[in-house]
Amino acid sequence: MRLGRRGFLGLGAGAAFAAGTPGRVLVVAADAGWLECAGGLVARRIGEGSEAVLVRVGNDEKEGYGLTREETAWRNRTEGEAAAKLLGIGEVHSLGFQSSELRDVPHTTMRDRIILLIRQYRPAVLVIPNPHTEHDRNLDRYYAGAAAEDAWHCARFANFLPAAGNGGLKPYVVPEVYYYAPPDRKSTRL
Repeated sequence: MRLGRRGFLGLGAGAAFAAGTPGRVLVVAADAGWLECAGGLVARRIGEGSEAVLVRVGNDEKEGYGLTREETAWRNRTEGEAAAKLLGIGEVHSLGFQSSELRDVPHTTMRDRIILLIRQYRPAVLVIPNPHTEHDRNLDRYYAGAAAEDAWHCARFANFLPAAGNGGLKPYVVPEVYYYAPPDRKSTRL
């Protein structure tokens, strides 16, 4: 394993991963790009017996050609869920925020929704976009990653979303978190 400049685990498509005990994996994704960056990690955990849940933060309504925004969102959601199913992911939750506009979504809104999912599923592993990478120009991954990282920290405290605790979603500490980012294409050029 390789630690990056800021001490974060660098997880790319070819990153080494130590086998862990099977447990639930919660994957947070701003867009379909997570599959290229962390799909191998998730597939390996599923192969070792883990269950996996995918959280789609953005709805990918702008990433298509020749379709309306609604058709694009539906098609990308359908194809993303089919890809997740092929990988072995059991459930997909779509938060439905507009793609390329996550900067306009209050950080606490995204964070709180992810906290609820962490408390509901109580994963052994959290896989999130790396908000600290400097080469990824997709700002949605930055905002989704920052909210997920904050949720990872805050889900352990009862004073965050206390009403959820009254409803049975007690605070929870995720023991492992993995950051992913697309490879730095500049370093792969000849």
